[in-house]
Amino acid sequence: MGCGRLEELTLQQPLVLGVSGGVRLQVALAGVDESGRCAVTVHSCPDVDADVVGGDVWTLHATGTLMGADGSVAGVGEGVWPPVGAVPVEVGGLYDRLADQGYGYGPVFQGVRAAWRRGAEVYAEVALPDSVSGEAAAYGIHPALLDAVFHMSIDPSADEVRLPFVWSGIELSQVGCASTVRVSVMPSADGDVSVHVVDEAGAPVLSVDRLVTRPVAREQLRAANGGLRDALFEMEWIPASASPSAEAWGSLGDSGPVPGVVVWAHSGDAEQDSGSVSEATARALHTVQEFLADERYADSRLVVLTRGAVSVAPGKDVGDLSAAPVWGLVRSAQVEHPDRLLLVDFEPGLSEAAEEAAFRTALGAAEPQVAVRDGKAYVPRLARLTAAPERTVSFDAQGTVLVTGGTSGLGALVARHLVSAYEVRDLLLVSRRGSAAEGVDELVAELAESGARVRVEACDVGDRDALARLLASIPDDRPLTGVIHSAAVLDDTVIESLDAERLAGVFRPKADAALHLHELTAGLDLSAFVLFSSFAGVVGSAGQSGYAAANVFLEALAQRRRALGLPGVSLAWGWWASDGGLTGGLSEVDRGRLSALGLAAMSAEEGLALFDAGLSAESASVVPALLDVAGLQRRGAEGVPSVLRSLVRSGARRTRTEDPAAGAGLAARVAGLGEAERQRVLLDAVRGYVGEVLGYGPGQLVGVDTPFKGLGFDSLMAVELRNRLNKATGLRLPASLVFDHPTVQELARYLEGKLDRADGAGIEPLLAELGKIEQALTGPGLGGESRRRLMDRLTSLLALPDPREETAAASLTEPDPADGSAFVDQLEAATTDEILDVIEREFGNS
Repeated sequence: MGCGRLEELTLQQPLVLGVSGGVRLQVALAGVDESGRCAVTVHSCPDVDADVVGGDVWTLHATGTLMGADGSVAGVGEGVWPPVGAVPVEVGGLYDRLADQGYGYGPVFQGVRAAWRRGAEVYAEVALPDSVSGEAAAYGIHPALLDAVFHMSIDPSADEVRLPFVWSGIELSQVGCASTVRVSVMPSADGDVSVHVVDEAGAPVLSVDRLVTRPVAREQLRAANGGLRDALFEMEWIPASASPSAEAWGSLGDSGPVPGVVVWAHSGDAEQDSGSVSEATARALHTVQEFLADERYADSRLVVLTRGAVSVAPGKDVGDLSAAPVWGLVRSAQVEHPDRLLLVDFEPGLSEAAEEAAFRTALGAAEPQVAVRDGKAYVPRLARLTAAPERTVSFDAQGTVLVTGGTSGLGALVARHLVSAYEVRDLLLVSRRGSAAEGVDELVAELAESGARVRVEACDVGDRDALARLLASIPDDRPLTGVIHSAAVLDDTVIESLDAERLAGVFRPKADAALHLHELTAGLDLSAFVLFSSFAGVVGSAGQSGYAAANVFLEALAQRRRALGLPGVSLAWGWWASDGGLTGGLSEVDRGRLSALGLAAMSAEEGLALFDAGLSAESASVVPALLDVAGLQRRGAEGVPSVLRSLVRSGARRTRTEDPAAGAGLAARVAGLGEAERQRVLLDAVRGYVGEVLGYGPGQLVGVDTPFKGLGFDSLMAVELRNRLNKATGLRLPASLVFDHPTVQELARYLEGKLDRADGAGIEPLLAELGKIEQALTGPGLGGESRRRLMDRLTSLLALPDPREETAAASLTEPDPADGSAFVDQLEAATTDEILDVIEREFGNS
């Protein structure tokens, strides 16, 4: 039929391509009728074996009518490109803006190169990237090129996703000829568009008389993509390449030169009761705070060393339950203090020599979190749960299910679901307020109408004796057969402000209660033991070190139960759109932080579907979360937390510049500027960063003399601003930055002084390098060839000309500068103190 003319094509169901897995397409033509037309259908099915669930199940996506070619097609038709009177449109951030609206186009589909506007009509130049331009001949029109043709028809101000619904009058005039085309898009009064495409010579390629779009809910797109199959994850430990590090280290509080790496080893408690777990985590908290507060360690990293805190192999028990929450605590502290803290875990029982070798391996992995097993380094990465669930969880119709935190929020939501989906008939709902909780009477009445017997009790589940009395009160004819532990409290604050008392307050209803439930129900025949934990523990969340620590304990406890042959699963929930409790009062800034972690809000229906899937998972620790993988992909592997890097394809490049300094280092931007211009640039940059932290839009300005407190800054915002400025300037600024310099104006002046001192001589990097030399000289085992090589390097450093034209530094015995061999001989014969004295006289005290 030649190129033909597609008179109409109507969308029946969106076809959504997932990040993983293929799709088979089927385009079918019916017989030609007497008018020369034939029916067209488009189907798809997952590209899996037919014996796999879902294989060979074809979904109808579109229906239409095709007619033979008649040779008539319109083109842009002006002969001048761009058309006369068309005004250029900025397209540099087009695909970032579209991504924010919900259109996630990969690099091959980002084809718009330039655009113009004349009145209502839009013109664009669209091209295939070089990587696939050679494929154009294999298609009538390359799919990526066809898709990109319509990108300029998307309304950039719309807050909804719109997809093509009806296509009318489609005519293809060339086959496989074009890799670069010119496009005109003309909207109609009712919101439809017509599109005409020509090649670079002006010859017609494609025309669409009318394209109708309709809004599509994001939930519908997820449903079209196989529901929530991309929303269940688990933590995997993957091997990491690591060359043993030769870096020297010391212990916190050691006298003498400050090492670049400081080590603190967590000591577990054999008892591992709730008090010991909280106290052990508090010791780690105190250590981290002591390290961060001591200016001597400003250029050092703290390694928090645990033994048996994590389980690297699937199904294996953790060695030390009390060490597990330390990982949650430090993960969140790492977010607040990038590059200052490292987590390292060994298997228990190693010899001193084996531990030293393992430690060098861990440092050589160059990762913020490392476990060493059998001499090999492993790092944590979040991965999709790909295996189909093989377990079916049911609840005994004659038994009682306990739901902690069950009178509101997620607990109440799950209670309703247990009754409606699992036909649970006896519920024990427990909370701190019990029957005094808001809305509990309505909840009980609703559940009773569905046929459930509901008992509501007030109980502090962190009190072991009170919990034991509650469990003992469950009648023998309706014994406890299931536990859902959703109780929790938040007490968000930065790591510097957290203390043992606040930590214990967060642990009590979450970690302490979970351990009590585990111990008090160990002899019962439970069908389910479900612990509600949090994504904050998995990836780390600024301001939530205590909460993250408590939740990581739950994950370890679920692994312990599985290893003991008991039911247990931890569900590390992502972001619920509203749970009526913990996330019910999120501000826009809070929501922005969750989005920055890659989280998308899930509805109650989506969350409950993930609850069902999580119960059936083989893994003891499941992460049900809607992740914006496309958004993570745009940020690239270096722009996301380390545990999320497996979800980002290698080689990804960031397309968005988040830096108000337009991607250039702030120090480089102000170098060489006059005083007035320097102050202006710094003021604008600081103002921009403050606006970003506050979540301001492009048109909102920050007052330069308004105190940060008056702008609504809290301690977490202060940390976020400090981290952004650290990255922009290359400086290491204190956490008290906004309190010491409480307005934009004062902060900009402070930065100007810091950058002035860092200019010119570049002394800070030099002193850092000399510090490494000092460590090597004072460390054990340096001699022979290693010492000679170091002496040669020192000689070359000392021989560098002084840019200030001062006299060269005095050597040990003031030899003839031309006599290099004599100088080397003297260095080799010198003591360590004599060599350091030379360095100090030349470069200053390191």
